[in-house]
Amino acid sequence: MEKTFKFKLHVDLPFIELAIKHHKTFEYILQNYGYQMLLTYNQSATQPPVISILESLARSGSLETIELLDDKGLVKDVDGYSILAHQALLSNQIGIYNYAKQKDPSISVNVALHQIEGVMKDVQLVVMYQVMGAEITSECVIQACTYIGVFVYIFEYMNPSIINSRIHIENIDCTESIVKKCLESNNVAVLEYLCKNGYLSTININLLHEYQIKIGKDSELELVKFILTHTTKMDALSIYNILLEAACTSSVEIFKFVYPYHMESKLLTTDQIFNLINAGTKKGCLEIIKLILSCDDIVMTPGGIIHESLCSNLDVLSFFYDNHFSVVSQGLAICFKKALQTEQWECARYLNNKFNLKYIEVNLALECSANLAFIKEFLIKCNPLPSDHQRYLYIGGLEHGHLDVAKYFYNHQITILLDTKLIVNVIHNTHVHVLEFIKNLPYCKPKTFKSLGIPKTLPYYQVYKPLVLAYCSSK
Repeated sequence: MEKTFKFKLHVDLPFIELAIKHHKTFEYILQNYGYQMLLTYNQSATQPPVISILESLARSGSLETIELLDDKGLVKDVDGYSILAHQALLSNQIGIYNYAKQKDPSISVNVALHQIEGVMKDVQLVVMYQVMGAEITSECVIQACTYIGVFVYIFEYMNPSIINSRIHIENIDCTESIVKKCLESNNVAVLEYLCKNGYLSTININLLHEYQIKIGKDSELELVKFILTHTTKMDALSIYNILLEAACTSSVEIFKFVYPYHMESKLLTTDQIFNLINAGTKKGCLEIIKLILSCDDIVMTPGGIIHESLCSNLDVLSFFYDNHFSVVSQGLAICFKKALQTEQWECARYLNNKFNLKYIEVNLALECSANLAFIKEFLIKCNPLPSDHQRYLYIGGLEHGHLDVAKYFYNHQITILLDTKLIVNVIHNTHVHVLEFIKNLPYCKPKTFKSLGIPKTLPYYQVYKPLVLAYCSSK
């Protein structure tokens, strides 16, 4: 039995724009609700809605739905065949272009190759669209730099000339644009082709920092090798940026290759070298750290190292402890707190075993910790302990949702009044399980629920409200 709607659908343009994604749904709407609205201008429109719908269908390759509209006369009424053909070309929907061309033979190709989606990846597609009449311009050469086969075909077709060691296409100097595109797309093959065939003799390494192009990952090693062996002058800032990207991505191979260029001419400043060490430390790349320290005669002062980075992993931390003790000792509290915050428990235990940490120096990080086993280990060794440390660890456990910590440090013999601020923090942190635990414990009653200032926009507000009302003297 055919399904029908109990109520008549409200069909407007937004509804239709959604429905065109589903041919059967769109067909049903046209048959039952009419289509005059698709030809009707609204106050702000510069074209009837059917045009944007045709463009959308051409982009997605929905030929069946286009034929449906054509059967209703909606394509011909708005000169839609040329619109379909143009959008189909841009979207590389050759089937829809051929359909429009068959309906209107006067249609011609009026786009450049690089404007057609996906064409610059395939030589056969390039040739096909070229035969159809697509224009090849200097911009096509630049956009083809990501694919060597397509680049060679278009580049040689454009018959470039060399003027003062610069590549000119259509009387435009394209040298910098081509090299820049190759650098951005990590395409060393195009650069090799240009140099091998006499179109390029050197690479301007300055382009890297002029255009803020980041290269330095191990996957870009061949590109970096090619640049450094074909540049006329080493640019200190570009060398630094390559090394920094390598350190930030733990790209050891590229770091090993590039760092000797600095050593040969001492291109980097002391601050830049420390930045590289800090980047390697933050990523936990001990190999890069050791390479720098073995090459450069620098004094490892505590002020030059970002202490938060030392606990990236245990290998890095133990290396600095064994070889540069003052760096660790003078940033001890910072290192320990960072280890707790990032849950680097091996590093936290290492520091706890090597040093006598004071509770007061790390209490805030400890009270936020979810690791009850480690908190116990720390307290066993820590001396002296403040008399009220249990209170703070208990409240910290509640506030941060670590219920096992809170329960461990809860003492029935010690009355700990839960104040309004704590309850609000628990609610804001969405810790329902904590509210369930503390609802029967002593607390400082807020006078009214309103005085808590809990926003109604808070997630699960309606869930919390009954629980919180139990704490209040009145609503």
